[in-house]
Amino acid sequence: LAAEPRLGLRVVASEADLVAGGAFLHGPVGKNGDPGGKTDDFAARLDGPLAGKLDVAFHKYCYVDVTAASDVPALFERYRTAMARLAAAHPGVVFVHVTTPLVTVPGGAAARVKRLLGRVPGRAADDLARERFNELMRKEYAGREPLFDLAAVESTRPDGTREVLDVGGERAYALVPAYASDGSHLNETGRRRA
Repeated sequence: LAAEPRLGLRVVASEADLVAGGAFLHGPVGKNGDPGGKTDDFAARLDGPLAGKLDVAFHKYCYVDVTAASDVPALFERYRTAMARLAAAHPGVVFVHVTTPLVTVPGGAAARVKRLLGRVPGRAADDLARERFNELMRKEYAGREPLFDLAAVESTRPDGTREVLDVGGERAYALVPAYASDGSHLNETGRRRA
């Protein structure tokens, strides 16, 4: 907003701050580590205090919500079912789907040794699960409903090349290290790209 004041965007943090003329309501839903709970909380807010007050709505999962331990097909089906119900219940709302963010995957000698031993470094295995989830999002929504491919933004350098992982013959993507403040969260450069 400092760089583009002409946008006139008002960002508010609670339902009580919504006023006529429009605003971008931003806040947490559910808790990290429970993606289904996030979707349930989002739905409860749209069905409750926000009913009839929104033009556009979306929520996203955190990178910790989709890991190698996740049942990706079940998680996606829960999301898809909830979003279809919300779209039917709130026909005046445009729902935007957002792919799950990524993390950086360290390279170097230790990662190469793990791969030579047939072991997948944990962060790579987690990003592989995220890619599986994100691919389901793309197949379901791209070209049919609004989709913000955050994972593609996070894994694509300014020159168009991608931060690619090859995990046991499966391709996945990772957060470009230059966009990360701590390997997991976006720094100023990454936030501006997104």
